[in-house]
Amino acid sequence: MRSIVSLLIIVLISIIVKNESFIFNSMLKLKSSRISMADVEIIFPNNKKVKVASGSSFKDAAKKAGFSPNYGCEEGKCGSCELKVNGKTKVRPCIGKVPASATPIKLDNL
Repeated sequence: MRSIVSLLIIVLISIIVKNESFIFNSMLKLKSSRISMADVEIIFPNNKKVKVASGSSFKDAAKKAGFSPNYGCEEGKCGSCELKVNGKTKVRPCIGKVPASATPIKLDNL
């Protein structure tokens, strides 16, 4: 009788743990989908500000801002269009995608 009760307890604990894990993973997916769909403000070197959805192309955002990077190959190979992102990293707007960000993204010429 004790072994049956012990087995039932183990099964119940297993079900609870799996459900909590499922709920936790579902919450993470929901949170990340909210972030990925959020608008991101981008400030271009011409000081124009635009809001675009994260995941959209920097090229489309630049067009929306009336900014024309120095495109060369437009395939991300030559690097002539590279811009600094928040003074640190670089992006090639011809192929780059806008990341999710809670703060504005400032782009500057190299």
